[in-house]
Amino acid sequence: LAVIREMNGLLAELAKTEKNFEYIDLFEAFLDDKGQPRPDLFVQDGTHFSRKGYDVLAGILRGNF
Repeated sequence: LAVIREMNGLLAELAKTEKNFEYIDLFEAFLDDKGQPRPDLFVQDGTHFSRKGYDVLAGILRGNF
């Protein structure tokens, strides 16, 4: 998770300087109360979103755009 946090930080910084680039922080929305990824939001590979994960993503995007 540390590598993901670091990459997200770099992308957030890049978004501040680049046109047509928007950074939306999704990370915390996909974690449980112990700071671990919520398995119900991912398919079996643990990387790609499940239907429920996409619902969370859509809700976040609707709030940002």
